[in-house]
Amino acid sequence: MSLGPIALEVKVTSSYALTFTHPQEIELLTHLEINERGWDLFGFSSEDERSMFEKLLSVQGVGPKSALGILSQVASADISHAVRTQSPEYLKQKGLGLKTAEKVVSSLKGKVEMMSDSASPSHNQEVYDALVGLGYKEVEILYALKNVDTTLERDAQIKHALVLLG
Repeated sequence: MSLGPIALEVKVTSSYALTFTHPQEIELLTHLEINERGWDLFGFSSEDERSMFEKLLSVQGVGPKSALGILSQVASADISHAVRTQSPEYLKQKGLGLKTAEKVVSSLKGKVEMMSDSASPSHNQEVYDALVGLGYKEVEILYALKNVDTTLERDAQIKHALVLLG
């Protein structure tokens, strides 16, 4: 990332990084981690993703790079779902190791609510779940949900989202 004559390295999830095909201007929500080795800047596509990153940092043994790695494998909505339903197996199915999944689920119990962004799954959980089930990444789903016509019936919203994701 460049800010005038200053260049900064911002670490993002691998799934988010793959959405860029060429240099482009983007907006990121950030988290600055300062430690004895230096400063690390982490960037996120949504407030929900950043919030989950910060919650993951509270899990014993999960540092910033591990938290980013977890979010690269598992969408924040999937982590929320696993925590709310107390299902570490759900995270294991998404590619996380069972021990890590168990630690995340037990540590975040009571700390995770439904996602808060108006264009997030809490706004239209069924459309979100359908798109997750079809294999879309969280950043793609959030884009579609922000642009889908909410006056349509559920099935029509899903079809509209699929058109948007083209």
